[in-house]
Amino acid sequence: MDIIEALEILSGVIILLIIWMVTDIIGSWRIFKKAGESRWKALIPFYSTYTMYKVTWHTFAFWVYGGIIITNVLCSYLSQANVIAVLGSFLALTTLGIHIEQMHRLAVCFHKGFWFTVGLVFLKPIFILILAFDKSDYTYVKTDSRLLHEIKNNLVVQTENHKMKLKQLSEEKDETKKFAQGFCFKKVFIFFIIGCLVGTYWEEILYFFTHHFQTTDRQGMLYGPFSPIYGVGISIFVLLLGKNNDKHTILKTYLYSCLIGGVVEYLTSFIAEKCFGVTFWDYHGMFLNINGRTTIPYMLFWGLGGLVIMKVGYPLISKWLEKIPLRWGNIIFRIFFVLFMIDFILTYSAFGRMALRDNGVKPYTFYGEFLDKAYPDDYMSKKFPVMNN
Repeated sequence: MDIIEALEILSGVIILLIIWMVTDIIGSWRIFKKAGESRWKALIPFYSTYTMYKVTWHTFAFWVYGGIIITNVLCSYLSQANVIAVLGSFLALTTLGIHIEQMHRLAVCFHKGFWFTVGLVFLKPIFILILAFDKSDYTYVKTDSRLLHEIKNNLVVQTENHKMKLKQLSEEKDETKKFAQGFCFKKVFIFFIIGCLVGTYWEEILYFFTHHFQTTDRQGMLYGPFSPIYGVGISIFVLLLGKNNDKHTILKTYLYSCLIGGVVEYLTSFIAEKCFGVTFWDYHGMFLNINGRTTIPYMLFWGLGGLVIMKVGYPLISKWLEKIPLRWGNIIFRIFFVLFMIDFILTYSAFGRMALRDNGVKPYTFYGEFLDKAYPDDYMSKKFPVMNN
């Protein structure tokens, strides 16, 4: 790897970190406002994290989290001893557990559920912005054992008639609930999957007719016909335009869709090249291209696609989804979500290891060794023929 390639990879990583930091600052700024804290605290590193623990959990948890991280760093320098290496691995898992618990408490403070917690853990920049700009109110939920004991003692059911009435009201409420009702995470994720599927088959059909009836694989995941670029594009359409879809005019929806599609396509190409060392498409030489990553005609096409999605597909599919039985819909959704996340993590871990292998970096963990054996360069090239190393 020469110094130019190293600088390109470094620049990609730096840009990703900047995007992550900016979204975190914007999200924290708005969340602190909702929680009654001074917004300027979001601008100060570490103190911002301290304040986030304060409004969602407890400051003591912040000091424990920081102490474990420092201890883990010290263990990494002394990892020649097996006992210390094991301790370091245990501490790393502990910090992960604390982080997940803190994301859960953040979701609960804004009246969000389990799947929103999952979103905060895996896609924090997106979901912290949702928390920041949606209409959810902040409520500090205190969960220490004394408070729980006090609540338990106060919640005494007075009569059997009262129990029956509560049960009846609960059943009536459940009957009014619908699967993926309104503007919610489940609906956004389902549209993401629909976009992945439609995008894959669209490219394969297009390739079939433009390459003299030859077939090819255009999927972007290791398992399943999913093309995340299309899924991300459609889910961003839904995220940004779905909530007020009825209020947007056709022209406004079209212009927003052009912009969203072009930005997503450009950023996806840039991140794939700078962080993973791969080029999924190259539009250099095409009419009105923008650095070879997208083109004005493609952006106009994205606009038409977004218009059809939001004004035709979104209302129809939403109505159909809400007719699915609530219980079975939730069961199927959870199973599929877990399987898809495993596929997603494996896919982009394999891409990451492929880029590191090209730069002569050996695996540090058993997971890296597994990826090198299960998904070598030959396998990845056959699986993703569109990719050029």
